[in-house]
Amino acid sequence: MTGRRRIRLFLDSNVLTGGIIFPWGLDKAVLSICAARVCRLVLAEVVREEVEENLVLHAECLPALEAHDLIEHYRRLIKLTVPEVIGRPERTLVQSSRHLIRP
Repeated sequence: MTGRRRIRLFLDSNVLTGGIIFPWGLDKAVLSICAARVCRLVLAEVVREEVEENLVLHAECLPALEAHDLIEHYRRLIKLTVPEVIGRPERTLVQSSRHLIRP
């Protein structure tokens, strides 16, 4: 893809978790195009943390080998996608933007 910028996809934790856990579906398809580097995965630090918490909770309900495979799939996805990581926003920025968030 020289000369063209890749589309950047900011995914929420539901899409990421679903794409990792379930064997097929649109979530998995979106992750596949990110892994193939057709699109660039944009990963917020807070989303990454939530996905990891969700995967650990899900893995606790699985047999040991399946749990290990699940975590390895996640690690492989991160390695393949080389996501653009977005750090946590500063507290003052969040507070000044609260009016934009519906209660």
